[in-house]
Amino acid sequence: MDFVPASTALLGLLGAVIIFGTYRYRFDKLRHIPIVGASSVPGLSYISGFKYFIRAKQILNEGCEKYGDNGGIFRVAQSDQWAVVVTSPQLIDELRRFPDDQMSLRHGLGEMTAASYVFGTKFTSALLIPQIFQYLGRQVGERVDAVHDEMVLAFSDLIPTAADGEWAGVLGFSTIVSLVSRMTNRVLVGKPLCRDPGFMKLATNVPLDLLQARAVVNLFPNLLKPLVARLFSPFPRRVQECKPFIESELQDRIRIAKEEGGDANRYDDFFQVLVQELVALDSTVDSIISSLFVLEFGALHTTAISFTHALFELAANPEYARELRHEAQAVSKDVNGVWNKDAIARLTRHDSFLKETMRVYGTNATSLFRKAMRDVTFSNGTHIPKGTLVIAAAKHAHFNEDSYASPDVFDPWRFVLTEKDKGTFNHNVTTPRVDYLPFGLGKHSCPGRFFAALEMKIMLAHIVVNYDVQFENGGPRPKEKWMVTSILPDRTAKVYFRKRKTGSI
Repeated sequence: MDFVPASTALLGLLGAVIIFGTYRYRFDKLRHIPIVGASSVPGLSYISGFKYFIRAKQILNEGCEKYGDNGGIFRVAQSDQWAVVVTSPQLIDELRRFPDDQMSLRHGLGEMTAASYVFGTKFTSALLIPQIFQYLGRQVGERVDAVHDEMVLAFSDLIPTAADGEWAGVLGFSTIVSLVSRMTNRVLVGKPLCRDPGFMKLATNVPLDLLQARAVVNLFPNLLKPLVARLFSPFPRRVQECKPFIESELQDRIRIAKEEGGDANRYDDFFQVLVQELVALDSTVDSIISSLFVLEFGALHTTAISFTHALFELAANPEYARELRHEAQAVSKDVNGVWNKDAIARLTRHDSFLKETMRVYGTNATSLFRKAMRDVTFSNGTHIPKGTLVIAAAKHAHFNEDSYASPDVFDPWRFVLTEKDKGTFNHNVTTPRVDYLPFGLGKHSCPGRFFAALEMKIMLAHIVVNYDVQFENGGPRPKEKWMVTSILPDRTAKVYFRKRKTGSI
């Protein structure tokens, strides 16, 4: 048998690469959009995706500095696909105005988080059931007492009791995750599940499980993602682990959902609304538990990260606590210690402190995740072909000097209402704008943001009145960590609590 000389084979391979590269370039529908931190050469663009996985912060900063005021658009290579990044307020506003059949949030968010592969699209669709979020919206006004009571119990369970004047240290992030999970699940699934250690461990680990699954699944092209998700997703196993804690009660919930005129008030919680909707779709027990996991992720992830950032800022700057404490005590006195939606709305300095925390630190450097469902064109003439992932540069928007004076400075009272602002909502932590994107923007703004703000405000008020907080020996705030574009508090950092002798609220 005659063998082809190595030099000839090498030349042939090189020729094939050049031909393939030329073909790909000619048919690269995004070649009119500038690239940052990557190469358009086939093969190298996939390598650049791994680079983005490690250096997303630097790549996004470079793109925003170069194109933020010059066209307002660029693209980066993710490990699985190109992502087009819009930076200017005008393009961000246009992105949110596209109708769903042109730019889809569900498909965009499903790909960015890999949830549509890990959970499946029929489960991620549970997040869009209007009745569920209508119910959650009612809880903001109707369940303040339940959420507050659960918070007080959770603090007593999770914050060690030290001798008078002594500091007790806890891991900040994991403690806040557990607190938020307890408070949220008091409304999601009610008692006693919200206090069951086994169930709560599963619920609390859902965000971390999804982040880890996302990191693996998004390394592969879309064609392989369903297979990779089936092989590496922890959630089928988590569903089976959850059944001993929930299956008996879930069967009772399903029975009530099927019975016309059944005892619908027996389970007056978020989960029952979900069960009612999914039973109407003939969903299985496994499907209902999977949908609950999707909702656990949506309800816990952003709130826990955001509040940990706020706690870290408070621990590094104890002087902020004095003004917050004064406001909390004044409002508590005015309402005779009975907290409700209107009383919490009066915590304007708490609101400002939390909003500034979310502006400066955020939970993600990007927002408004959309997938083009058909070819669209921005007003500046930039054409976006069908199938393209488009995202907004939230971190850049939050540090826009046209929107914020001294944007690099953390100003806890930046958003405190002035006389001319009264009667408006522009300063509220829950009000999305083109220069404030933690909760998205437009009609698809996070519907759970009002509940999240309520939780964070009552936790902050409880802490400043009942505790002094600091890092070890009064040390500085630890640096936040980036996981691709997620901005996470240092998970190893301890926060030290000391019980105050003044009365609680």
